Amino acid sequence: MEFWVVEQKMMAGRSAFARVTAPSYGVPLRCPACGRAMSGRVWLPPRRVAFESGTHTAVPGDFVTGPGFSPFLASSRFVEAWTTGNLLGVEEWSPVEVVNYNQAYYFPRFPVPSVPALLTEMRAEFDEMSGCPYCSRARIVSSYDGVILDQRRWGGADMFPLTNLSVTVVTERVVSLFQQHDFVGAKLIPARDYRPAFAKK
Repeated sequence: MEFWVVEQKMMAGRSAFARVTAPSYGVPLRCPACGRAMSGRVWLPPRRVAFESGTHTAVPGDFVTGPGFSPFLASSRFVEAWTTGNLLGVEEWSPVEVVNYNQAYYFPRFPVPSVPALLTEMRAEFDEMSGCPYCSRARIVSSYDGVILDQRRWGGADMFPLTNLSVTVVTERVVSLFQQHDFVGAKLIPARDYRPAFAKK
């Protein structure tokens, strides 16, 4: 099975990005085995954002990112195609109030992550591996070349976060959805070719 990583441009993308308004945050998702945090603090409802101009346009794409939340917001057009296509992995698409744009956007809620990246097979540089067989988290990951998943732990989801890297992974079914509908606002990179922006040169 081939996988892709959703590249997140934050405030450097061509399309509009989102800035959260009066956010409220809960506790991070935690590893059910060792208790380590597997995400940042969870963005809680009511969720409100304002769109701001990207590098080329003020019009938002079908995927919108920004500071204060992760991984992205999705347009109603994308959510409709996702639902019609019977894709798997998102527990709920929660509506988000966009204070300066008259179109619906949604925030994906995922189950607790269960698929780790195989850091030792990715030429990754990291500190203090937890040793937990469930999350395989490291305290700091400073670099890696490509994302290799432990496919034995993959349960068929078409979109999902990883236990030990802050990336969102998708299957070929999502790639096909992008191609069929010409969705904009996100770039899907083959997982083995993905290199994070923070990686050491």
